[in-house]
Amino acid sequence: MHDQADELRELVRRTSAAAADLAPTSPRIMTVVGGKGGVGTTTIAANLGVALALSGRRVVLVDADLDGADCAAMCHLESRLSIADILAGRHNVHEVLMRGPAGLLVLPGRWSPEESVTCSPAAQDRLLAELRGLGPHADIVLIDAGSGMNRTVARFCQAAEQLLIVTTPDPIAILDSYASIKVLHSSKPELPVSSVVNLADEDTAAAVHARLDQVCQRFLGKAIAAIGYVPTDSQVAECRASGNSLAMQSPNSPAAQQIDRLSETILRPVAARTMAKHTPPLFAVPADDDLQHLADSFSIR
Repeated sequence: MHDQADELRELVRRTSAAAADLAPTSPRIMTVVGGKGGVGTTTIAANLGVALALSGRRVVLVDADLDGADCAAMCHLESRLSIADILAGRHNVHEVLMRGPAGLLVLPGRWSPEESVTCSPAAQDRLLAELRGLGPHADIVLIDAGSGMNRTVARFCQAAEQLLIVTTPDPIAILDSYASIKVLHSSKPELPVSSVVNLADEDTAAAVHARLDQVCQRFLGKAIAAIGYVPTDSQVAECRASGNSLAMQSPNSPAAQQIDRLSETILRPVAARTMAKHTPPLFAVPADDDLQHLADSFSIR
């Protein structure tokens, strides 16, 4: 009897281990955010989602910008339900997801500015738990968190494995990007952050990243990875107006080619998971001295 019991326990252990090996892992969560409005966060997120889907990955694009839901429209979708229905507990994520271009799954944002949105911490946690449970259906969950750094946006950023912060060469946009990184660093210093410079050529983008990375390393002890840039391109506005992605309508346009390169960089295991330096600053920094240092580099007073 003792031998049979031992054999039964061993069989159960092996079966459980095998089941654990076959269990789907959680999808990789990436959040796209802008330090300020108008830098093209949604344009980058939506087109990046399509590019990743075209690469063969199973991608879910989540429109979590509660101030301006555009992802569904940019994917030529008319949504009946939205993220607000999940946050309110009226529907689950599977009931709201829509099939978009290239097989991209889209979780639409709220369909009307007048629509009431319940976005308590508990509601956000419930949504994030459902997104993490999409392992059988998704490899990547790409969250468009909009811009700014209020408590709601911060929660979507903190939930990510990697943060893509979108900026432009505009000095105020760079300042706001750094301010957003600083806020997140105080609560989740280990979060890998990468910069995407929109509306810039390669040299300008490199200079923008260098300034942002320099001030982050000096005052936060954190390195920022330069993951890509998107040039100014008239095709972006034309695709947005027609409700089509760049990759589907203008795959050879300069912006589409750079977004494709951005997706390739993200998918490289080493480059995509470039870890920042988490060494704390070696000296005390007076409040806002870091922002002033960055502003001085642009001669902003």
